[in-house]
Amino acid sequence: MNNVKNQFSIKDLKNISGIKAHNNRICEKRHQLLHPEGRNCNKRFHILSNLQKLLNAMHYNKEMRISKIACMPDVELNKLI
Repeated sequence: MNNVKNQFSIKDLKNISGIKAHNNRICEKRHQLLHPEGRNCNKRFHILSNLQKLLNAMHYNKEMRISKIACMPDVELNKLI
C-alpha cells in the first residue's frame, strides 16, 4: 500500500519542479541546497526532503536569493511556509 516514491533522479526533479537538470546541479554544487545520495553505479538520486527543499526554494526565490535560502536551517525555512 506504500506507493509513495521516496527516491528521485535528476530527471524526476526536472519533471516535478520544472527546473532544468543543469540548474539542479548548480543548486547541489554552488549553493549546497541539495545533497544527493550516491549509488554504486555512479548515479545520484535525491530523497523526498531534497525535493521538498527544492520546491520551497523555488517558491521563495522571488523574495530571497537562492544562496540565502540555502543557508537557512530547515526549521527556519519551514516556518516561512
